Amino acid sequence: MNFLSVRYDAPADGPSNMAFDELLADEAKQSGHVVMRIYSWTEPTISLGAFQRYEDALSHPQLSRMTFVRRPSGGGAILHGTDMTYAIAVPKQCLFSSRVEDLYTIIHEAMRRELGTLGLRSDLCVPASSSAKDVDEPIQKPDAAFLCFDRRSTGDLLVSHYKVMGSAQRRHATVVVQHGSLLVKQHPAGGGPGIQNLLEKPFDCDRLLKDWIERVGEAMKTVIVCDRGKDPEPVVEQSKIVKKQQFQVVRQRYCDPRWTQRR
Repeated sequence: MNFLSVRYDAPADGPSNMAFDELLADEAKQSGHVVMRIYSWTEPTISLGAFQRYEDALSHPQLSRMTFVRRPSGGGAILHGTDMTYAIAVPKQCLFSSRVEDLYTIIHEAMRRELGTLGLRSDLCVPASSSAKDVDEPIQKPDAAFLCFDRRSTGDLLVSHYKVMGSAQRRHATVVVQHGSLLVKQHPAGGGPGIQNLLEKPFDCDRLLKDWIERVGEAMKTVIVCDRGKDPEPVVEQSKIVKKQQFQVVRQRYCDPRWTQRR
């Protein structure tokens, strides 16, 4: 039997969130099951894609004063604080881990269907020259394409041409790790409207996420096991796989300016 282990973690800072996401790969590798965490942020933060230039972020005055962290996955920079973020680690033996677009489609199509229950029509982006290599291809003006939600990539989730969900992957030898962000509402520092802005009314975000996870589990043909974390570090201390010492070592790397500014 295949399992989808889901954690709803408490808000954490950037280095902690990135450390938890990186350690998901070890957990998925050792357990042989898909592992996912849903989380938010304790302060407004910009997560840079693994291959983005730090200097490019500083060229945007509205962004330069914010806290930065660098993700291990690719893609454009994300303004966190008005979004819900997820990370999912999938062992390579799973059928849907072999092609880049398969995991995107499962995650984003499940959200597309769920948004439909709110009366919000959305579509998966299919660029004119659609292929796996098109992931991260910006089609808007160059000075805006630094931000993830100003890009249009294969499989992005769009509402009225506005991007509300995007994802990026890092493919290890035995595990695929995918990061993604659902824009709940427009960020004060910029970017387009989120789901709440487009609905023009409040909605139950917790319910939306719960029903979305159920759809993801159905698409993956897995049994869902959920755990709502109360505090980031105890989740690690209680895990049989991820040790607190490992977490601290990995977190320190994401705290290091040499990692954040390495490009």
